[in-house]
Amino acid sequence: KDDSEIVDFVYQFKDASGAQASARRVLDTGHDSTTTPFTVAGIPGAQGFTVKDGDDTGAVVLFTRGVYSVQVLMFGAESSAAKVTQVAKAQYDKLG
Repeated sequence: KDDSEIVDFVYQFKDASGAQASARRVLDTGHDSTTTPFTVAGIPGAQGFTVKDGDDTGAVVLFTRGVYSVQVLMFGAESSAAKVTQVAKAQYDKLG
């Protein structure tokens, strides 16, 4: 609805260690926004964050599965931890 958006980045690496290293780099990158972690049910090792940057709000889930590193981002008035987790879980299941 409105100006809400979902972005799903799926990166494939040669091996699982490459995917995990990529995910660590994303987590270690400094952020100008305010983030609050949340638990991501159903995706082992996933990291979830709600994001506030000025008037913009969003939610992000980051996970790896095998050779894949995945970032699911949801921004806008409709974004929430529950909704981004649902999208991330669907992506996780497709990579299984």
